[in-house]
Amino acid sequence: MQRLPKNVDGGTYKSGGLLTDDTLYLRLRSLVLGDRLLSPNFHRAVLDVIISGLMGEDPVPYYLGVIYCFAKLPKDHPILDLLVEKHCLEFNEAMDTEENGEIELRSQLPVEFLIRVMLRYSNLRRKMASWPRKEDLNRCDYHGHKSEEERANCTTNEK
Repeated sequence: MQRLPKNVDGGTYKSGGLLTDDTLYLRLRSLVLGDRLLSPNFHRAVLDVIISGLMGEDPVPYYLGVIYCFAKLPKDHPILDLLVEKHCLEFNEAMDTEENGEIELRSQLPVEFLIRVMLRYSNLRRKMASWPRKEDLNRCDYHGHKSEEERANCTTNEK
């Protein structure tokens, strides 16, 4: 059986004006191709490389790959769950910038992806004892006070 290369020279290139991680994105597109061609050996080989990368050192997938996979793969495809898992475990807001195009792509994220992320975070929250509880919330965090002095003088501030 032939094997796909595990290490491909990655980098970024412009795709529709957006910077894209070409290695993972191309792997994801190859996975969809293998799925469409009904080529089980090719599909499995690509799937194994993607899983190894995402469970290893690959970065959180760029939104272009997420958008593509959620549009092209069946809703029950396991790679969709892995994309959500990777996002929930490793994403941080600083990863989205104007330069890499991610801020612009946020509005195009599939509703199905966002719902899965929301449900996964909810499950993670239940498992984490240190996650903020309802009792940890402070009303003033949501009032929009203009200064710390205004916040300190707020009559509804319970903490």
